[in-house]
Amino acid sequence: MTGHNLDPQRWQRLTELFDQALELDAVGRRRLLDDTRDEDLRAELQRLLAADAASGPLDTRDGAVMRARMDQALNAPANDDAWLGERIGAWRIERLLASGGMGRVFLAARDDGEFEQQAALKLLSARWADDLTRRRFLEERRVLAKLAHPNIARLLDGGLGPQGEPWYAMEYVDGAPLTDWCDARELPIAARLDLFRKVCEAVDFAHRHLVIHRDLKPGNIMVDAEGEPKLLDFGIAKLLPAQNAQMHSDTRLMTPEYAAPEQLRGEPVSTATDVYALGAVLFELLTGRRAFADPLAPREAPSLLRACPTSDPAIATRAGARATTSRNLRKSLRGDLERILRAALDPDPARRYRGPLALTADLRRHLRGHPISLRRDRGYRLGKFARRHRMGVAIGTSAIFAILAVSVYAVRQADVARSQAQRAEAVRDFMVSVFASADPGAHPGEGPRARELLDAGARAMHRQFHTDAEAEVALSRALAKSYSGIGAYGPARALAQAALDATLKLHGADSPEALTTRNDYAEILQVSGSEQEALEQAQRVLSRARDTTLQVRAHLVMASAESQLLHEQQAEQEARRALTLAQPLGARGERWQAAAWNDLAQSYLGRGQFAAAQQALRQATMLYTRSLGADNPQSMDARTNLIFLLLHSGHANEAMSMYAGLIAEQRRTLGPQSPALAQTLSEYAYMLWSAGDYAQARDIAGEAQIALAAAADMSPMLHADSEQSLAILLRNRGDVAGALRILDEIERTDASPGKDGERMAFARHWLRAAIAAERGEPNALAQLDALRALGQKIGYAMEFPAKLDWPLAWLAAGQPQRALQSYEELAALPSTSFMQAAHRNTLLLGRGVALVQIGRYPEASQVLDQAAVALAGKPDKLVDAITVKLWQGWLRARRGQPQAGIADIESALNWRQQQLGDESYLTAEARLALAETLSKLGRHDEALIEQAQARAVLVAQLAPQHALRRRAELPLPR
Repeated sequence: MTGHNLDPQRWQRLTELFDQALELDAVGRRRLLDDTRDEDLRAELQRLLAADAASGPLDTRDGAVMRARMDQALNAPANDDAWLGERIGAWRIERLLASGGMGRVFLAARDDGEFEQQAALKLLSARWADDLTRRRFLEERRVLAKLAHPNIARLLDGGLGPQGEPWYAMEYVDGAPLTDWCDARELPIAARLDLFRKVCEAVDFAHRHLVIHRDLKPGNIMVDAEGEPKLLDFGIAKLLPAQNAQMHSDTRLMTPEYAAPEQLRGEPVSTATDVYALGAVLFELLTGRRAFADPLAPREAPSLLRACPTSDPAIATRAGARATTSRNLRKSLRGDLERILRAALDPDPARRYRGPLALTADLRRHLRGHPISLRRDRGYRLGKFARRHRMGVAIGTSAIFAILAVSVYAVRQADVARSQAQRAEAVRDFMVSVFASADPGAHPGEGPRARELLDAGARAMHRQFHTDAEAEVALSRALAKSYSGIGAYGPARALAQAALDATLKLHGADSPEALTTRNDYAEILQVSGSEQEALEQAQRVLSRARDTTLQVRAHLVMASAESQLLHEQQAEQEARRALTLAQPLGARGERWQAAAWNDLAQSYLGRGQFAAAQQALRQATMLYTRSLGADNPQSMDARTNLIFLLLHSGHANEAMSMYAGLIAEQRRTLGPQSPALAQTLSEYAYMLWSAGDYAQARDIAGEAQIALAAAADMSPMLHADSEQSLAILLRNRGDVAGALRILDEIERTDASPGKDGERMAFARHWLRAAIAAERGEPNALAQLDALRALGQKIGYAMEFPAKLDWPLAWLAAGQPQRALQSYEELAALPSTSFMQAAHRNTLLLGRGVALVQIGRYPEASQVLDQAAVALAGKPDKLVDAITVKLWQGWLRARRGQPQAGIADIESALNWRQQQLGDESYLTAEARLALAETLSKLGRHDEALIEQAQARAVLVAQLAPQHALRRRAELPLPR
């Protein structure tokens, strides 16, 4: 009796028994077989289990027969049309999607009257329905049943066909393969990496459910209409034994170009096999070429740069598909990305990333500008830190003071004997000698940097205290913390480890001194990106420590490390344990409670739980302020995080009030010439504008400009960044000439080095081009197009608001039809971000203005009315709501109803005068609308005055070619 002779009911029972058996161990399977009284059914079950234990249907003793059948089936004519219109289960087949030797995949529609739904229905061909192929088909269905993830096509249904053919229906993904989808949209590298991270997370989810895909390739990663990748085709995937993460490879069932070396050799495969395939997909996604075009060639990890040679005639096309040039593409593929790809594609599975999550963690670090896990060298990590924490590095010299305090304290606590007093005196003299190197005479023109002092101190310490182990340990710990504070993680780790090794020899592993030093080492490991090592050290502390403070610190290390490893649930658990232990400590534990609440907030934010994150940040802010003071950097950082969260979660008034309080504290504690105050004022002005308080935003922006001029000690990069924020604010309120003056000043004075300097310079060029387009300058659109193509030079990803510069430029150029088309194209894009959704009403307003300019007044009236309804009651969108009112009034005047429109125009003009100022070209626009309306009402003298005032501002703000300025030069309509 063979599987294909079973009737549907008995086959259904067999599949249920087979699924049950696969979940059991050997003893459980024997019991299940013994309990199966039907001898024929038991024999079939034994055959399926034996086939499952084999390496694959083509590697069994019946392999030759199977291959012959496959050849026959592949060459046999298919009768796919016979299935069209047929109903299988709750599904009616509509058309063929794909065809293979063992089965077909059809597009099917739900046909049971419950609801409308489409699915990809996979049906095993009747001629292939023997035990081995049925087993593999059932295995695929069983695999899919375990995988419920937003980026994995989900299983919807399954059963048996009219002749007992197994089938299942899965989510139908109407999209394109990952690489094709990205190329068609000319996605830049950063956007491709962000999309690819979702694929890695889906594969990791499968691995955590003991499933290896084994055939990852672009064709099995489809991107749907919403821009979400979906992992497909688990046809050769296999459920791993829970106690064994490896299995034998099916050498013939794979795609060789993406298969790992061990897979090609027929050796055992593991999760590392999927990591290799992910690396091959990522290589193609970044370069436009396959990593291994010849699957039989030797497998060494390929070079991204060699895949993009300048001599390749197709490199410009492939770079264009990534929104950049060939030269800039090569730049972006250097360094971290090259190392990440080589680690994923290492021929030795043991040297690859541990899993997809480790790969995606490094990609996330790269995108955020953090050090990747593969690099530990000091210069690299210091550079990464400096780019992320410019202010912290600029004031990092203060870290040296911690050396003296911590060192003397540690030395004095060791013993009260006379020898220890002598040691303390020696340490004090040592520190005095280190600070003596800060004599200005030794550094003409500038003082020594914190790193220079630390390096000098470290060298002197080894010379002076190599015979006094206790003193050297104390100083090593202090120096390690100071190095870590400025981002120099290489020497920080080395000193912390040396201090730990020495302490273990002096006091033993279970001593309080050793546990404290080990915890210091764990903290430095964690902040330097060595999360796994940090976890191991913190766990060793917890296994021995009896001191509550040490336990709290160790749990906080674990919370931060788990969060970096994207283990949100574990991170939350560790933070809660730290909080529970810190609360009984009273006032002395408040700083640790604050840190625990801050870690909990990060965990909540990672899961999109904004209300819980807000509550946690409130607690962190309150406890930091109470324990460390309101002007402590940790207190201010926590408060700033809370303000931003409040501003973007419907609590703008509270956020503004908190920011005003922060500025008052900075004025009191830092003084009017403080760089921090100047930066905060710039940010506050921008926030006020975002919240709809336009008049106060103008006042604070003026104060910020004065503070920036007085902040002589402010770093050039931070100074330029703050001034650029003010330029954006001026542009938003219609003072484009003032914005250009600020940009001119920045370019005269700024010489910010490195990648951040390049990024900021590019952002300035973009802002300048956008303002030029808004002013109606010739060739401005060409400048925008060129900058968009060059955007990847420093990883500049164009956000949605920047896309609005194009239709605005067409309006300025007097081509409203082109502007309308551009607005409609942007409105048709799928909403993939919060920012895009937030500008939906702006698109509606833009369409209305373009329709008025074209003269399609009935449509314009309808669209503007829709925009007015959409913007009603939104104080942060009041500037747009006023613009709607202006154009509604101007529309009525143009349609010959000036009396009906004048009230709205006058109201809009008054509001713009008060909130934006008379120097704004937007105020002049309203004044010109009033002039035309007054002229149509026969009030010619008043109209001429308004027109002259409008023209004066428009001449100062806009280029001669601007449509609004040209309109102001025309005789007034009557």
